[in-house]
Amino acid sequence: MPAVLDRIRLLTAPLVTLALALAPGAPAQAMTPPPTPITSCTTAALDAAVAAGGDYVFACDGTIPVPAAYELPAGRSLVLDGAGRNVTLIGPSIWVTETGRGFMTVAGTLVLKHLRVTGFQVGGFAFEGVAGAPGRPGADGRPGTAGTNGAAGGAGGPGGDGGVGGSGGAGRSARGGALTIAPSGRVTLDHVSLDANVALAGVAGVGGPGGGGGTGGPGGSGGHAQ
Repeated sequence: MPAVLDRIRLLTAPLVTLALALAPGAPAQAMTPPPTPITSCTTAALDAAVAAGGDYVFACDGTIPVPAAYELPAGRSLVLDGAGRNVTLIGPSIWVTETGRGFMTVAGTLVLKHLRVTGFQVGGFAFEGVAGAPGRPGADGRPGTAGTNGAAGGAGGPGGDGGVGGSGGAGRSARGGALTIAPSGRVTLDHVSLDANVALAGVAGVGGPGGGGGTGGPGGSGGHAQ
């Protein structure tokens, strides 16, 4: 009898296992999809990844030019992972003339891993101060001396020097560098090299022009004949 019972247990064990597997209400195991590979280290491929958001891993080596700053809006997440590869994201590395060329303005969630980010500058000429106000006009010249014995009056004195021009306005503060993070933004950097990324404050504005010279004084009155 014990041998028969053991055989019954062996035969019914798979049925019990199957019943447990098919039992209603059992929680399903969520599968995390693997990162999407980026197989071409080009600006176009990076543009597409940033626009769509998601989890990406580079399957290429190379330097990717980034001519304009990206925007990662609130509610969008992006993971860029260069693990095992040599990937550089490079900016224009020039003096900028507009509001800035950082790598990205982040209002969503950004994770960068195993990447080099270099050559992004923000500020420069776009942040110059305003020009100073013009100087005040100079004072009028003094009157000429009166003539004597019918002689002509003396020439009026020269006008005074114009006032000094106003000081140029202060340069405005620069924002950013490689990344500009909005209040809602979240950024994680994991084995990321950041170099040659500069936030340049604006220079002071040009001083105002000097004031105009004062008006010459009136000539002296002629002398009286005797």
